[in-house]
Amino acid sequence: MPATDNRPLRILDAKFVFQQHQLSPPLVIGKGTIDTITEATCQVTLTNGTITRQGFGTVLLSHVWCWPEATDTDKDYALRKACETIAQQVAQQQPSDSLLGLGHTLISLSDQLLESIPPLARRVCCAPLDNAIHDAAGCLAGCSSFDLYAQHGPSPFDATFPGFGAASAIDSMLHPPKTFVDAQMVVGIKTSPELVRDYCTSHNIRRLKIKIGSGNIESDVNHVIAVCKAMPAADGYIDITLDANGCYESANKLAEFLSMLRHVAPDVAVCVSAIEQPSMSPESADRQLWSEIAADTPLLVDETFTQLDDIKYASTCGWNGLAIKSCRGQTLALLGAAWGHARGWKNTVMDLTSPNIAAIHTVLLASRISGVTTAEVNAAQFLRSGYENLPDGLQACILPIDGVLSVPDVTEGLVPAEYRPVLIQRFEDN
Repeated sequence: MPATDNRPLRILDAKFVFQQHQLSPPLVIGKGTIDTITEATCQVTLTNGTITRQGFGTVLLSHVWCWPEATDTDKDYALRKACETIAQQVAQQQPSDSLLGLGHTLISLSDQLLESIPPLARRVCCAPLDNAIHDAAGCLAGCSSFDLYAQHGPSPFDATFPGFGAASAIDSMLHPPKTFVDAQMVVGIKTSPELVRDYCTSHNIRRLKIKIGSGNIESDVNHVIAVCKAMPAADGYIDITLDANGCYESANKLAEFLSMLRHVAPDVAVCVSAIEQPSMSPESADRQLWSEIAADTPLLVDETFTQLDDIKYASTCGWNGLAIKSCRGQTLALLGAAWGHARGWKNTVMDLTSPNIAAIHTVLLASRISGVTTAEVNAAQFLRSGYENLPDGLQACILPIDGVLSVPDVTEGLVPAEYRPVLIQRFEDN
């Protein structure tokens, strides 16, 4: 059980190490191609005045996803520097009586210091530190980091949960961890049907996340149909999430896509259970059409969620779901999930190509959030270096076996005890 005292939590130190990876094959989304990518791993030292513990967090600095805007900036370098800027400044901040208080400090600090990069990129750069803080706080209390929310103290986010409080809202949304969650294959815009067939057959996958947004509705429809027809026999069951990455600018365009899909392949259309981030700028004036679409197929907020007001706005547009991601940081992931859960939204857990402990953090989120049955963890598809140094007992968190991912038994923090020596050594080597 977590400690019940309210001793302030202070960050003593934070530092990053970076490792570059090559995605093989590259992942093609509507915004571009992700091929070379940097893994940012953070180590934070946290104290409650009596005990000091270290925590760890990891994310991929995918500028194609979080910073697609055209610019001459060396985005990979800029994101690395942003991580280091936050790490240098966070230890100078005041301690907090709550974990959510530290999360609020981190988010506010990044908005002050990182104005030169987009809001989503700020969240990605903060995420390893945020996740590391949660890990260290759980270690300080001798419990899973999720159990810390059983303490319903005040936080700076309480105004969003009137009469209830943010910590209480998160606690009511969590449940004891599952042992397994369903695995999902990510299918890029240029992923071949043959590759889908082979991967799904090898791992007994029945859930797909298919990227759309090629710029041509008919091409997207044909891509979705070809991918689904390539799936091995599934006793009539396939679950599909479509991910437009903001490339369907209007409700009318998405409605046209869905109408064509339903006309040409109704057997495929009926398997679509959600559509992720169809537009980057939905208009509340289009609420009626968005709502009509969402009533049949939930619309998930993803890239446009960088603060709680963003999902409130999406709700006014008729959207009704959330893609929960550890690459946005544990604080916003849990707050967003709790807000959506209280309103009957469809919550999903998805991520960037999750390496190492980022994959573990993603699986842990999926195992604890009410209503979630599957997790997008796709390092097995694109990033062998993102899991090959995991202990054998943890590789099943990333490599699907008979259609599922194993949920590790984490008794303290967010990182399995058997993997901590690997992370400690990584920082000692740097």
